[in-house]
Amino acid sequence: MSQDPAAKSVVIPRQFSKTRDQIDSIQDRQKKQPDVGPKDIGDLKREVEMEEHKLPPLEGIRKLADEFEFAPPTTVDDYLAGGMGDADAERLLETHHFNMLTPPPTRPWYLIFLGHLTGGFSLLLWAGGVLCFISFGVRSENVDNLYLGIVLVLVVFLTGCFSYYQEAKSAAVMEGFKNMLPQSVSVIRGSKTVSVEAKYLVPGDVITINTGEKIPADVRIVKATNFKCDQSSLTGEPDAIAKRPDNEHENPLEATNLAFFGTMATEGSAVGFVILTGDDTIMGRIAQLASGTENQETPIRKEIHKFITLISFLAVFLGVTFFIVGFIVGYDVITNLVFMIGIIVANVPEGLLATVTVSLTLTALRLSHKQVLVKNLESVETLGSTTCICSDKTGTLTQNRMTVAHLYANDRIIATPTATDGWTGTDPEGEVPALGVADQAKIPVDYDTLTADPTFKMLYRFGVLCNTGEFGEPDDSKPVLQRLCINGNASDYAFLKMVEVLPEVVGLKQNAKTTFGIDAVRQQYPQANAKDGEIPFNSAYKFMVTVRRMEGGDTMIMKGAAEQVFARCSTMLINGNLVPIDDAMQVRFDNVYKTLGKMGERVLGFAYRELGPAPADGWIGGNPDECNYMLGTACKDSDRADTSDALTYVGLSALIDPPRENVPASVLSCRSAGVKVVMVTGDHPVTAAAIAKSVNILWSKPVSEIAEDEGISLEEANAKGRAIVVPGSKLKDMSQEEIMQVMLYEQVVFARTSPAQKLRIVEASQELGHVVAVTGDGVNDSPALKAADIGCAMGIAGTDVSKEAADMILLSDDFSAIVDGIEEGRLIFDNLKKSIAYTLSSNIPEISPFIMFIIVQMPLSLTTVLILCVDLGTDMLPAISLAYEKPESDIMRRPPRDAEKDALVTDRLMCFAYLQIGVFQALAGFFTFFVVLNDYGFRIRDIPGEALSFDPFPQERNGKIREDCKCGGGSNMKASKAEDIDVRIRNGTLEEDNDVSDQDRANFCPDRDIGIEFDPNWPYGWGCPFGSVEPKKECKLARSKPPGRSTCYKASEALRHGQTAAFVSIVIVQWADLIICKTRLLSLADQGMQNTVMLTGLLSETALCLFLCYTPGISEGLATRPIAGVHWFPSMPFSILIFFYDEVRKYLLRRDRRLYPGEVKFVEKYSYY
Repeated sequence: MSQDPAAKSVVIPRQFSKTRDQIDSIQDRQKKQPDVGPKDIGDLKREVEMEEHKLPPLEGIRKLADEFEFAPPTTVDDYLAGGMGDADAERLLETHHFNMLTPPPTRPWYLIFLGHLTGGFSLLLWAGGVLCFISFGVRSENVDNLYLGIVLVLVVFLTGCFSYYQEAKSAAVMEGFKNMLPQSVSVIRGSKTVSVEAKYLVPGDVITINTGEKIPADVRIVKATNFKCDQSSLTGEPDAIAKRPDNEHENPLEATNLAFFGTMATEGSAVGFVILTGDDTIMGRIAQLASGTENQETPIRKEIHKFITLISFLAVFLGVTFFIVGFIVGYDVITNLVFMIGIIVANVPEGLLATVTVSLTLTALRLSHKQVLVKNLESVETLGSTTCICSDKTGTLTQNRMTVAHLYANDRIIATPTATDGWTGTDPEGEVPALGVADQAKIPVDYDTLTADPTFKMLYRFGVLCNTGEFGEPDDSKPVLQRLCINGNASDYAFLKMVEVLPEVVGLKQNAKTTFGIDAVRQQYPQANAKDGEIPFNSAYKFMVTVRRMEGGDTMIMKGAAEQVFARCSTMLINGNLVPIDDAMQVRFDNVYKTLGKMGERVLGFAYRELGPAPADGWIGGNPDECNYMLGTACKDSDRADTSDALTYVGLSALIDPPRENVPASVLSCRSAGVKVVMVTGDHPVTAAAIAKSVNILWSKPVSEIAEDEGISLEEANAKGRAIVVPGSKLKDMSQEEIMQVMLYEQVVFARTSPAQKLRIVEASQELGHVVAVTGDGVNDSPALKAADIGCAMGIAGTDVSKEAADMILLSDDFSAIVDGIEEGRLIFDNLKKSIAYTLSSNIPEISPFIMFIIVQMPLSLTTVLILCVDLGTDMLPAISLAYEKPESDIMRRPPRDAEKDALVTDRLMCFAYLQIGVFQALAGFFTFFVVLNDYGFRIRDIPGEALSFDPFPQERNGKIREDCKCGGGSNMKASKAEDIDVRIRNGTLEEDNDVSDQDRANFCPDRDIGIEFDPNWPYGWGCPFGSVEPKKECKLARSKPPGRSTCYKASEALRHGQTAAFVSIVIVQWADLIICKTRLLSLADQGMQNTVMLTGLLSETALCLFLCYTPGISEGLATRPIAGVHWFPSMPFSILIFFYDEVRKYLLRRDRRLYPGEVKFVEKYSYY
């Protein structure tokens, strides 16, 4: 992309900009993807090229006027008053893009829907359906093939609709997060102030920005009144940045005269002109980079893809193999085709993908109750696979609320109560010993005595009086700690909230009848000379001053950096006495300062000096060099040799953003689960290390502390240390290999890092083999969120771009929600394994009948339609119910799963499901099938070889009765003559209207009730309408029904009863299979049966089985029969056997793990899935 040679590029330092590696990776992808034009890379590079912040306002406006061809102004004031002309604005709106971010590319809904219809096992089922229709077309009298084809197509279509609905519903949730712009903006156009929608802004527009408004575009500030912007979403800087017309920074992101699109105005007001809009803004370019970052394929998607590939290969292999074997055996093409379809359908768990989707959805719903919004359902399981969490500190590990943690008064470090009502009673560990004190035991503090102490009272009053903050809402219904504060900084607000709940201040509020207690304190000690005597805080001199009328007269109060204020003092107030500050006291103070510093706390000191009567023109403040009262400057400069202007030190306050209460325990849970937690923060290294220690991320000394304490080099300390704190200043100069070496430390903290550097940390972690979860809230976090295996955006502090890039959103901004997600992710993986083990077990009793049909020509003990009834009917709710199973007790004590070894479907799981439980189930099905046929007169040894003889005749396409029909339609004549005789048997008797002479009737069919009793003189039986298999034994159920309605000796009817009983047997053994799949290791006695959904599933599959077997109309359509009650029992011993077999297996697993820790014994090797 060509560049204006006059434009002088400014390269944003690495801590703010994207790395060169990212640009290179984009270019590499561009070569592989021709649809990505070179303009995309040029746009990304333009992010680091800006000069508007260095130009005077008039030049900046004229540059825009030249670029966009509108009338250039003569002066800045004229342009600010008149703005852009209406005609120019309308023309730019037509030629320039809207001021809005281009949404990421999306696929049309019909392509997404088509993907769901053709993904997974769907192609196999589509093929099966088409083959069924072909076979019906070739042999139209076999209507079963038509029905089966329709069922398969419906299964694919409904499963696709369900998956599409779930994805569409998840995507719709995010619509509420896509509004990046404020609704309207105050714009000056044509010398008039108008309100326009933000998307209609154009470069050159003059806009006004006020407190609380979102910046609608990249703006060059020309006028500002106490204007501050929170741009933490862009740079990671936690404090609001003061903006003003002048600027001294080369880096545009540090420029004080630029306000950026998407950031928030926190204070004051400003007027400026728009320089960049929409995708051209810095935030827009970063968003484009995020959309260009490739999403990582989730582990669960990889696992499901592997599973689908495996099962599809197995299904096609078996189907084609037995298709060929069928030809060898002698079956015709259509018969072989139908049974190939049956084998494929039996292998494919049709309901599994719906089960997976429902399971993930249910888990996402459970997480939503824990304030976690799941955008991508598959990311739930990814979180369970996580081995490394790169977490922000502020707001995630901490409360994002600055709090006064300690006070130093009367030469004591006192811990402030964590509860607002804690300022009474005694804290047994309330006093913290300073460094250098021999006895490091904590000392009790009586808070009633403390709050009555004069020094403490003076300290808290100074904290309120030398403070610009105020409560912004008089809402007593909110706890004090949650109330909005304005006009100050985080330190001011922390002190206000601490003081507001003090018992004495609460009493002052009631007596003075003020809205807030701090107002009563300020009324009691008013300003001596309005605000004229104040000196506002400035980073150059690091303190602020106010003058108040107090009991001792006008008093100057100073608040600032503790060591700077202490240097201006010659005495310290201790227990009401002024104690001189000598060398010992200085050492004591230094130890106190270091003690609080090592806790990571921000320390502010307080001092005062009584001024006496005010001069005639009052107290003058504003600037330390111009004020007319003493500030201890001589004392400081002379190192206390000159104390003529010295102050008196009262004490100090130590502030910190405290950890969330449940975070330390959550980090410990991560450690026990083998998940590494890495802190990545923009805060100071000391503060970061202190918080990391308090939340258990660090529990050893970092190498820097080891080097300092032992007086050794960092290289020597590196060899000893297990923990490291890396500041961003070092990180930016590290190679990727060096970052990987840092990540090898057991405990890692990255401090003073920008959100952009997080991407390099994520990539280094992934190169080490970690499955990485990342938390982030800023726009600059979005590339890392998207590049991570799972991105977790903050719901409260997070920007819209970060939410768009993330896989899930922590609505409470709480790290503990991630730990809940890890447990839920592991649980869903466990439960999916259980569900797959449960579902696959029934494949063996479904496949084996087809294998027996081909190999030994045994009639099918289970039809293809009944297989679908199992997979999509009786097994569906029980399989889903496993998603409701509670976690086993060791779920957070296991290491993260190794994706290379612990796949969703492993050899062990296949061995368990197919070769163990599946074999039991197949035996149960065959045993039940044989028992039923035996009860109706057909011996087990007579069944093999008679696969086609169980079918009713005729079977030829021309309607003729086949030669091998022994009965010939009820007569004992040869089949070739049966048509001439035309004897028909109905309901156990010969039909009266048969065209048969009485003599022939007497000769060929002597018994009108043929087939009611066993007749050893076969072929007198039921005849060709019910198959031609000769019964060889007495029917046990001959009198169970009226004559003619019994199934006795009717081969085809007995077959239907046997198939129905085999279907029922699968349901019965699946009872036990479902119960044993509740756990992978624990005994059922430990896990219990509290899963009410599972109990419902057991009842529902039984009820559905009864419905399919005994409902008139349904049973005819599915070729089921109302089997005798006694035929429910043959499979029950197998169900009991499965249960006890698995209990013994799990007992041996637990015993081997206890006796042989770390070893994989025989039982675990072949059965633990």
